Amino acid sequence: MNLPLKIFYTLKEASAVLNERLDRTEVNEDYFFHLGIKGNIRLGIFADPSFSDGSSGVLIFDSFDDFNDLNKLNYLKAVDAVARSLEEAGSILILNSGSVKDIYFNSLIKLNETYFDNVYSIDALEFAVSGELEKDFNCCQFFDELSTLEAYDIVFYSNKHNAIHNATMREKYLSFPEHEEDDDWKVAFWFNDDFSLSSQDISTLQSEREIHRNNCLILGEDLQLLLDGKCREPTIKHPRKHLNGTNNLEHDSRLHPKRENSINKIVLALAEKAGLDLSNHMTAYERLDVFAKNNKLPLPNKDTCGRLFKSAFESKESN
Repeated sequence: MNLPLKIFYTLKEASAVLNERLDRTEVNEDYFFHLGIKGNIRLGIFADPSFSDGSSGVLIFDSFDDFNDLNKLNYLKAVDAVARSLEEAGSILILNSGSVKDIYFNSLIKLNETYFDNVYSIDALEFAVSGELEKDFNCCQFFDELSTLEAYDIVFYSNKHNAIHNATMREKYLSFPEHEEDDDWKVAFWFNDDFSLSSQDISTLQSEREIHRNNCLILGEDLQLLLDGKCREPTIKHPRKHLNGTNNLEHDSRLHPKRENSINKIVLALAEKAGLDLSNHMTAYERLDVFAKNNKLPLPNKDTCGRLFKSAFESKESN
């Protein structure tokens, strides 16, 4: 008789479980990375490797619309669940399949290059975001040097009144039942209108943490599906939306040719000034990476830089 599975496993442990229970020998960590890239399993990392109680950081995302949306309470509860889950010791950040691919091929990536699609609560044994909202929630960045109360406000919400208000509006505009037990207002975290990443020095909000292959985890429920000869159906994500409803161009569409041409000219000019030979874009990246590290400057990953260098060089050659 097999014992029940654990909540989560390292990929090395999961390989051993599959090989033993299915009487196989060939399953290794690469197998799980391939399934993670396809979206058939969810791979994650601990939000806080030190497992300390209290806020381990903040997951920033812009895919939810404002309070006027018909699903505003569902959005609010998901945002609140994410924030509260990240205050638990052992909460797990679920990696976006693109980041799973980067870790697989590069062995490691930096936290500031990593994207996440959900949070798994060890205390509640469930995902913070579930159901249809999973399709809206993706490509979030994690800021481990940012506290919950810096990025979120405390608001009140009511299922009965289908309303969300801050403390001042709650006192001013709402009439409450005579008996306190009939009042279903609860508190929750929601975005702070005064907080904006664009006004922050992002390099101070994320540590130099690196995500290595051996940091990745698989949930026991996904491992059980594999043991049963099944797997998850990949979640088809909706195009990401900013809070103002506009599409996220960085993730959803190619640059307009005119804008791409302008970027190419800027890259070529800066490369000329820095003495970078863009004909070998990876060597150019390595030189730039050394400069960035010596001066403590943030830099996109080598694939992103390589694409920009390659595009700029090809535009020069075609003119």
